[in-house]
Amino acid sequence: MITYFLTKGDTKIAVGNTQPVYDPTKNGWVTAVGIFSTANRNDYTVSAQADKVVVKPSTPNQTVVKSVVVTPTQFLALWSSAELAVIATVRKTNAEIDQFFTTTAATPSIDLTVGNTRLSILKTIAANTAIPEVQRATRFKQIISGTPA
Repeated sequence: MITYFLTKGDTKIAVGNTQPVYDPTKNGWVTAVGIFSTANRNDYTVSAQADKVVVKPSTPNQTVVKSVVVTPTQFLALWSSAELAVIATVRKTNAEIDQFFTTTAATPSIDLTVGNTRLSILKTIAANTAIPEVQRATRFKQIISGTPA
């Protein structure tokens, strides 16, 4: 599990296992534990810490899903230049995708196995005209596995 933190100066606050999102309409960071109001989104920084988990299969044939964690730079490298160009255009009209990419750029690591992250990746792929519809499932599998285009 990943625990997210908001940091302001020397104060580091654990805000749950849901990635905080800045909401300009609320003038604050929306977190699992509440809203942290601030006039400037840069007053707080977002960080994450993954718990160390040891997984032992209960049967020899059981599949173990391993976390795939990447940095923001590695995350962008998972997309082709053509896909990134379309994403830049889509971000201007799609607030949800824009917020996802803004948040991933501001966090030290992105766990590609987290449900919300996967959902945002799916939405980005669906909105991306550079990815033919017949290749979208393949691109999704590549991205969540950390495989570049």
